[in-house]
Amino acid sequence: MSSSLRDLIQISTREAPAASTVDMPEFAADEKAALEELLAAPYPEPGLPPSVAFIIRTTRLCNLRCSYCYVCPDESAQTMSFPLVVRTIRDALRDRRLRDVTFYWFGGEPTLLPVTFYEKALWLQRALRRNGQVIHNDLITNGTRVTDEWIRLWRDHGFRLRVSLDGPPESHDAHRKFAGGKPTSELVVRGIRALVAAGLGPSVDLVVTPAVRRIGAARLLEYVLELGVKELRVRYMLASPEDGLTPDGERPLPFSEYVGYLRDLFRIWWPRAAGKLAIQELTDLVETLRSGPTGLCVHSGQCFGSVYTIEPDGGVFTCDDFFGYDSHRFGNLFQMTLSDCVRGSHLRQLRQRQQIESADYEECRWFSVCHGGCPRWRLSPAVSGASDGHCCGMKRLISDIASALGLAGPARRPVRQCKTQETT
Repeated sequence: MSSSLRDLIQISTREAPAASTVDMPEFAADEKAALEELLAAPYPEPGLPPSVAFIIRTTRLCNLRCSYCYVCPDESAQTMSFPLVVRTIRDALRDRRLRDVTFYWFGGEPTLLPVTFYEKALWLQRALRRNGQVIHNDLITNGTRVTDEWIRLWRDHGFRLRVSLDGPPESHDAHRKFAGGKPTSELVVRGIRALVAAGLGPSVDLVVTPAVRRIGAARLLEYVLELGVKELRVRYMLASPEDGLTPDGERPLPFSEYVGYLRDLFRIWWPRAAGKLAIQELTDLVETLRSGPTGLCVHSGQCFGSVYTIEPDGGVFTCDDFFGYDSHRFGNLFQMTLSDCVRGSHLRQLRQRQQIESADYEECRWFSVCHGGCPRWRLSPAVSGASDGHCCGMKRLISDIASALGLAGPARRPVRQCKTQETT
């Protein structure tokens, strides 16, 4: 079964009272032609799981040059075309099995594209949505380009926002600068405060860089609480898959130092500040130890197949952290559909490999809590060096948390479903 652009206009108009009101955008002639062509094609066979997330890398362009970002713009920098946006949304929402979907709008810096880019995508979502499907839109930004126009779009359409901020100025500006070398923290904080004032409740995504490690956990926690945000993600710094270095030639912190930082953070966060700020990595471990899995991807052991990254050229990868690994590339949406990613043998092979790689960790008493950690971590020499062959490197952190909760061990050994934790 297929539709036409006229059908979509009628559907979107009819459903407007029950959904976010998105007036039909002004489509250019070539966009209308692309819509008609793609809608006339047979819809793909179902294959997606009931719940899935798509990290949409809208552009490789960015106004920052973060020292640790190896997914930076170059001469081949691209912006996602309108036909690719249509293919992605069509393939997802026309899948009869899909019930819950999250679109993570990402870059580069996604606000370098005009607001109309997202208005067209939102209109397509509403027009192509099947009865009963739930759609979430998240946007991950560096926070330097927050304007009233963007705030209206995000607020009116229920976006969940993540802002990249590596702590106070003394740590943030050491690594996250404009292309010309100027610091960015002042603009980022201004953007966060505007989002908080607008009631958008942004979360903060932080990478544990050497500068963040130096300022200490107490300074970080104090600073984030002052900003008024309610959620913090504390991510391990990944390096290029080619040489294990950042673009400026640095090596990431040893994984043991990252875990040590989380241990320091837990000691001052729990329980005094836990009710004021959710720290994603720590909150997940607390809840898992208390009552079972929450599904955070880095602790799930089953992330493959629940998260896909769509590149500006149509390339389809697993989680965005695997960019640059051809072994985790499924193909291209101009030659395949999203359901092909699931129904092919590649996904099955990745899952089998993940089980084999984490098998040695099953002897660890905490394996049912962390499942050996993120499979991308294991590709980093800095992480593999932290493992003793029977533990992924997080047992001391989990032991700290279990002791604080008065628990002797994990509550149970559950099988998990995964929710994504995309990168910035």
